[in-house]
Amino acid sequence: MSLISPDDLIRLQAEHTEMNERIVAIEAELISLKKNVMVELSDTLAQSLLALDLMPPVNAIH
Repeated sequence: MSLISPDDLIRLQAEHTEMNERIVAIEAELISLKKNVMVELSDTLAQSLLALDLMPPVNAIH
């Protein structure tokens, strides 16, 4: 005697696939947000260093 019907198994497999797709989409969004935060932090740090005269302007480095 089976504990789960074939129809329920198919439904659960579809839900599992859908959840995995959502997880992948959320992970991609988190990676994108992390990159944006890193860029913002880098920009803020560069601006702070420039303001403190601890870093020459980018065009003066070359």
